[in-house]
Amino acid sequence: MTLTMACMKCNRMVEVGALCPTCSTPEDEEFNRIERESRVKQDYVRDIKLPTREQLMAEVTVLTELVRVLSDRVKELEGKQ
Repeated sequence: MTLTMACMKCNRMVEVGALCPTCSTPEDEEFNRIERESRVKQDYVRDIKLPTREQLMAEVTVLTELVRVLSDRVKELEGKQ
């Protein structure tokens, strides 16, 4: 079931959120396109999950350990030459 409403200019019944095919201008269509894109972008930005400080610190800890292990391995390999 779709919701309809009367166009404000010609009183023709149109789907809610849609432009009236009789009264809409290219400017109306462009404005609505930009509004739709803006809403999509706002929703995308709102849904971005930023890592917490604890998650970042855990990643730093893991990376630090990896660097230490690799550094030890390089020293070991240099010693064999």
